[in-house]
Amino acid sequence: MKVHHVQLPAVRSASWAHASTASTKWDPKHPHVGQLKLSVNTGVKGSDGKKHAQLAPGNFSVKVGWIIQLTLENADASPHAFSVPSMGITVNIPAASGGKPGESKVSFQAKHTGTFDWHCTAPGDAFAATHQGFLRGKVIVTP
Repeated sequence: MKVHHVQLPAVRSASWAHASTASTKWDPKHPHVGQLKLSVNTGVKGSDGKKHAQLAPGNFSVKVGWIIQLTLENADASPHAFSVPSMGITVNIPAASGGKPGESKVSFQAKHTGTFDWHCTAPGDAFAATHQGFLRGKVIVTP
C-alpha cells in the first residue's frame, strides 16, 4: 500500500518533517493547520485493462489534532463524492465544466489515531469504487 504523508515543517513541538506531496502547504501563522489537495484523474488503467477514474493520492496521513483543509478537484465529466464515514465526512465534488475542474473544499480535525477508509459514494464506475487506489483509499491518522 502506497501512503502519501501530509507532513509540514517542524514548528515548536511539532514533529512534521517535510512535504512529500507537492500540493501540501503550510501556513506559518497557523502552525497546526495543513492543506492538502486531492484530484480526480481520468484514464488510469486498472488491473482489468480498462481506464478508470482515480482520486489521488489514494492513501495519505495526517497528525492527530491538526486541522486539515482539504481541496478536492475533479477533472472528470462525472461528479464524485469523498466520504470518510467513520470521521463523519462526506463532500460532493462537481464534475468538470468548460475545461475547468470541479472543486469542493472541506476542513476537518482528526481527533483519533487510526486508519480510516474513504470511498467515492457517487454512482458510476463499479471497478474504481471497489478497488483500493482508484476511488477508495485510507486516511492514516498518526500521533
